[in-house]
Amino acid sequence: MSILIRLTWPSAAPIRVVERVDGARALLGNALTVHSTLVTINQDEAMRRMSSASLVQGEESRRLAEETIEQGEQVETISSWAAILFTPSSPRWPRSASRLTKPQWVLV
Repeated sequence: MSILIRLTWPSAAPIRVVERVDGARALLGNALTVHSTLVTINQDEAMRRMSSASLVQGEESRRLAEETIEQGEQVETISSWAAILFTPSSPRWPRSASRLTKPQWVLV
């Protein structure tokens, strides 16, 4: 079904309105499809950049964790040697240990 409309300015030919509207609708639909595709491409690129940044950050976190473990092992080794070197080899009791007061237990 087509509707004919005559325009009033000079040399105007009859225009088929329905065909023009259908053409405009198809053009608009194509434009929206292209826009949607471009937005999707931009989102994919943004996600790709964020993923690669996340991978770099994860690698950095893994490296820092390994360094922390290594430092902890070094501290453990140093503490062990410090305990060995600075622990006295004999008890430092006074020469007259008999003068030390011993606790007196009183039973009630």
